[in-house]
Amino acid sequence: MEYGMFTKAGNAAVARIITDVLSLPITTTDNELYTYLKKRMTAINAKHPEIYDTDVRQQMISVLEHKLHRELSIYF
Repeated sequence: MEYGMFTKAGNAAVARIITDVLSLPITTTDNELYTYLKKRMTAINAKHPEIYDTDVRQQMISVLEHKLHRELSIYF
């Protein structure tokens, strides 16, 4: 899936983050998701600084909302 990253490696890194988030307990709060996402995004920022682009962040949230079947109150 494309997340708006500049490279295939960047998209793969975001896909791993999404997969990992989806494996978190269903009771994970929006605040906990935000903290987890920020930590993971910071970890790949050196190689993929576009991780903080608005389009990438919006696509991540959109996919997570769809797959988690809930609206998230997460703002980067």
